[in-house]
Amino acid sequence: MRKAPYGVTRKIVMEEAHNSAYSIHPGSTKMYPDLKTDIGWKGMKADIARYVARCDICRE
Repeated sequence: MRKAPYGVTRKIVMEEAHNSAYSIHPGSTKMYPDLKTDIGWKGMKADIARYVARCDICRE
């Protein structure tokens, strides 16, 4: 597993995992296991949960 850089890069990683045409807005319980096999950082699970909670499409 590679460590993700801080800040903007982490946001980009989450955006790509959540908004890609192949994933179609997965919830945090699906996103976390998918991402942690390739990349990770301390607090990643909580960061993903916060990111998904702010998604307008997922909240509908």
